[in-house]
Amino acid sequence: MKIFYGWVIVAVGIVVGCIGMGGLMSFGVFLQPMSDSLGWSRAGIASGSTVAFLGMGAGGFLWGSLYDRYGARVVVLCGGVLEGAALWLRAARRVCRYSWRSTVAPSASRWARSTSR
Repeated sequence: MKIFYGWVIVAVGIVVGCIGMGGLMSFGVFLQPMSDSLGWSRAGIASGSTVAFLGMGAGGFLWGSLYDRYGARVVVLCGGVLEGAALWLRAARRVCRYSWRSTVAPSASRWARSTSR
């Protein structure tokens, strides 16, 4: 019996969604080890996560309107470039107060790109 290709896409989407949301929602498990290894306060790390969640909420409106105007290819390309630049900046940061700035934009773009259309 042949499997309909659409169900393969659905299955892959579910797996990717579970992995993405699992990483996002497991922040509390990694908070103490991150604080110990980086030497940052837990409040500083948690505030960065809070700002990222707020950025995801606000970014959904921006990326959604860009989807409607320019289409998925342009938006996903721009979001991927933004994500790569933010990860590069985040790797170069060693001070906690600057780290959250490189967290907001990619989180907002990642969330919006995954939930829009």
